[in-house]
Amino acid sequence: MTSFRISRRYALAVVLLLLALFLGLFPASDLTPDGYYRTRLGFLTGPDSFGLSWWTVRTVVGQLRYALVSAFGSGATPEQQQAVLQSFFAGAADVNRLETEINNLAVRGVAASDPRLLSLEQQLNDARQKRAQESLVVEQVIAHQVQDVLKQENISVFQMGNVFFPPVFFKLIDLPHVLVISYVDRIQMRDQVAVRRSLTLGETDDLESAVDQALNVRSLVVPIGGYSTYPTMVSSTGPRDWMIGTVSHEWCHVYLTFYPLGMSYGKTGDATAMNETVCSLFGDEVGAAVLEAYYGEARKVLSWQTPPTPTVAVPPGSDAPAGAESTPGASSSDGSASERRPEAAQPFNPDRELRRIYLAAEERLKAGDIAGAEQVMEEGRQNLAAHGVYIRKLNQAFFAFYGSYAEGPGAIRPDTIGDDLRELRRRSPTLRDFMLTVQNMTGYEDLRRALGK
Repeated sequence: MTSFRISRRYALAVVLLLLALFLGLFPASDLTPDGYYRTRLGFLTGPDSFGLSWWTVRTVVGQLRYALVSAFGSGATPEQQQAVLQSFFAGAADVNRLETEINNLAVRGVAASDPRLLSLEQQLNDARQKRAQESLVVEQVIAHQVQDVLKQENISVFQMGNVFFPPVFFKLIDLPHVLVISYVDRIQMRDQVAVRRSLTLGETDDLESAVDQALNVRSLVVPIGGYSTYPTMVSSTGPRDWMIGTVSHEWCHVYLTFYPLGMSYGKTGDATAMNETVCSLFGDEVGAAVLEAYYGEARKVLSWQTPPTPTVAVPPGSDAPAGAESTPGASSSDGSASERRPEAAQPFNPDRELRRIYLAAEERLKAGDIAGAEQVMEEGRQNLAAHGVYIRKLNQAFFAFYGSYAEGPGAIRPDTIGDDLRELRRRSPTLRDFMLTVQNMTGYEDLRRALGK
């Protein structure tokens, strides 16, 4: 009887252990539709994914080691810092040039053993090593400069004395690419997965096809200039002004994660566009302040400082050129078209064409015509190629990603989010006032209310 009880106890223990393992490997959330999606996505992208967790651990440990063994970045004179910065950015330009020369030789079919190619590859390796040695100093100097401006602007989640949170912490690296995933029946980002930069074109196509077919989505692997992990990632090969603005832009994303606007990222297309546009405005303004304070450059005119010229968008399907805009008052006083001045044919504009494709595809998606929308996008891609603008794949994920930026004249989205955010910045006495207002928004209606619309 005793042995039977013991056997039952062992059997029960085994059952409980197996149950615990099952729940640990496949938690209840994985049995939901969203959990299934994430589990499948993990399996599909696993071999090609970029290990963000391990990268973060290695980066933080490396930064602590550097802080312990070297105080050069903080103790160097301004002249020494400037010398390192100049050397670094000159080296970054060399890397870009050498990579271009190597790619040009590869396209021409030059053998891997060709002395010219071997020489360029050795020069590239030396330039990368030199850049890596200088990058820690550059990171520390630029982080200090950006954080100093943020302190002066009094923008932080928490600040007391020398304590500033979240601190500006970024790494200059050869960035991974990002697999952008959109819903198939609407242009809206569903997910992003960091993937290996070294993916070949064939591997990229295979990954996108596998994800699309398995999850009924549309995906696209895209290059990026920055990534708002923490520490944030910034491309190591960009020019100085761009890099400072990008560091500021990515810090803004980190800052917003503590507030409703950042928490709303990805929930709707409008919320994502608002996040990206706010951070673009923020990065430009903080970057300009850093360049003025530390590099003696005149403060540039920012996009929000110039009121927009009123225009009336031509609706889809009109006889006007694709994406053309007309100025109010172009017709005669009685509105007759016969008295309008003839308009010269407009040169092809890729931004206008992308907006036209976006509008036409979105219209069909709203009508439930997925095949029709995808035909519009493919025909649009071919038309762009005929005009010398080559896009590998034009799908819902393309517009979900690139359409999330409503800042600048090349913005794809045909809405007024960019204009409205610039108007709100014009009405705000300081950048801090602007951030205090937008950080508590969750969607476009909040922005319209703030403007009294």
